[in-house]
Amino acid sequence: MVDLTPEKLEEINSSLNDKLFINGDQPSSEDAEIFEKIRHNFRLDKGLYPNIFAWLQFMTLFENKVIESWKINKKGKNNEEENEEDEFNLLLNKIYEEKQKKSKNKNNENEIHYSFVLLEIKVWDSEQDLDALAKKIQNIEKEGLVWNKEYKLKEIIFGIQKILMGLIVNDDIISIDEIIDEIQSWEDEVQSIEMAFNKL
Repeated sequence: MVDLTPEKLEEINSSLNDKLFINGDQPSSEDAEIFEKIRHNFRLDKGLYPNIFAWLQFMTLFENKVIESWKINKKGKNNEEENEEDEFNLLLNKIYEEKQKKSKNKNNENEIHYSFVLLEIKVWDSEQDLDALAKKIQNIEKEGLVWNKEYKLKEIIFGIQKILMGLIVNDDIISIDEIIDEIQSWEDEVQSIEMAFNKL
């Protein structure tokens, strides 16, 4: 069990400065354990731990069963045993497995390049149906694009919310700019889009 002392939080915040997960580019049981502990039991100073707050926002995009599978993997079980996972999570697990193989074989000429993208979609007013808009966005289908079925609504100000949603793109097939341009073309529904992405 991890003891989240101020020193440990500073260590985690520092490690997340240039990493997607606490121990690098792949999730571990430590991500699952710390996420569970912070989510339920801690109130953190965002000014002191900005990287942890960004990581928490990222972690909320994963289904609970996926996060739980990271604990299972420590015991040697394969993610593919989770046969009820959706396409997004299956692809995520496939990428992690490919990265593990790559670490053993650095001369992999057939490597596929992926990016995880987090979109923050801002709308015009509090009366808009954000669930309908999120579903409309997720109905965008392109080769090399996989949406996370889970999304979050987060209040900005005066009852206006924004949509937080994640996707994976195959960098060799599609550009994220193509997707952004299509969403932004819905000018009556979308005010602006911000994004953050990490190479997987």
